[in-house]
Amino acid sequence: MAVRFHSWRPDRFGPVVIRSEQDLLELLQRESILHPFRKPQALILVPQMDHSEAAAWENRLEHLRQQCGCTAGAIGLAVFAIASVAYILRTSSLSNSDFNADNLVLPSAIFLGGLIMSAALGKLLALSVAIIRYRRTCFELKRRLTGDPALILDLATPTTLGVPHP
Repeated sequence: MAVRFHSWRPDRFGPVVIRSEQDLLELLQRESILHPFRKPQALILVPQMDHSEAAAWENRLEHLRQQCGCTAGAIGLAVFAIASVAYILRTSSLSNSDFNADNLVLPSAIFLGGLIMSAALGKLLALSVAIIRYRRTCFELKRRLTGDPALILDLATPTTLGVPHP
């Protein structure tokens, strides 16, 4: 019995080639309910767009597609850890006379749960922002394909993080 692997689109294993607005709408589809952030790579081959502008749009989409949320998760974890240590130092007494291991179980469980939740929430927030920016960029590219000259990328203007921004 052969094992069948499910992918985003069983008929596509490479990038989505964008030649029209209809192809662009394919990028906005969800893979599944369990993978709302997974998107295929985009390859733009539109006749009315020169190669450098198409490459700039591809780079911008690829940058947003590659966002994983790890930095925001790490920041959330670090902020929670620092806040927890500050709270413990502020509220605990320095005497060890009333030390009891049973008194550490609940605070330790709360601390561990808080670490996990803060990292997960930071990652989820960053992924949500990235998918919103990805969708907005796809709609801007759609407007560009319909002929809006204001969205032609000027490659001479400075960009942030190497991502051209119209």
